[in-house]
Amino acid sequence: MPEPFKHFGRLTTWTHIKGSGVAVVGHCHVNRIVFDPNVAGAYIGVYDGLDAISGRLFAFFTSAAKTARVFNLGDGIHFDVGVYIAASAGADRTTVCFYDPDAEVPGP
Repeated sequence: MPEPFKHFGRLTTWTHIKGSGVAVVGHCHVNRIVFDPNVAGAYIGVYDGLDAISGRLFAFFTSAAKTARVFNLGDGIHFDVGVYIAASAGADRTTVCFYDPDAEVPGP
């Protein structure tokens, strides 16, 4: 597991997905998504769930160029079941930054 960092006073961690897959299992708050496409025109679907069939679509991001895009979600958007990334290609990379909303907020 990557080293956590502070974001809005919360201990936040991240996970990295190449292609499609489950990024987080269980409820969490997502505060940043970084999409690094393999080619221009690539896309990802971000789902609240463990797959794209039963999960609820949260966002759909497309890339006009082959450059990474950062989507900041402020203090975090709550996901009930988990986070699933459905990518257009196996070479697309996505990083999801998240925290456990039930965790104690650490001191300074």
